[in-house]
Amino acid sequence: MKDYQKTWGKLKNYRLRDNYLRFYLKYIEPNFHKIQNNLFENTVRQDSCQIDFLIQTQLGVFYVCEIKLTTQTVGISVIEEVKSKIKKLKTPRNSATIPVLIYFGECSEELLDSGYFPRIVEMGKFFKD
Repeated sequence: MKDYQKTWGKLKNYRLRDNYLRFYLKYIEPNFHKIQNNLFENTVRQDSCQIDFLIQTQLGVFYVCEIKLTTQTVGISVIEEVKSKIKKLKTPRNSATIPVLIYFGECSEELLDSGYFPRIVEMGKFFKD
């Protein structure tokens, strides 16, 4: 029996307030050797993506904001990039997903004319004198 297990019985009247420490002691510490040796089975890999900024309203609307800060022109390829991110995003039933482009620099006319983004925010307007 380990030393901390002997004293654990004496401390059972106390409650840890630190959620991380409670999680560690309940799940990580007992399975530390499995974690260290990568022995977990039945792991499920999910497609993931990095969404720059996500806003959820109380009405169930998700604004998926793509932020482009570049010295080059933001082109039409950003549409496919955002479509891919929205496809991977899991949202509740009966919710709406609205793509938003936030950029600093130049935006191509082709992208502006595509109509894919209902909202396009040019950050340069906020920093001009």
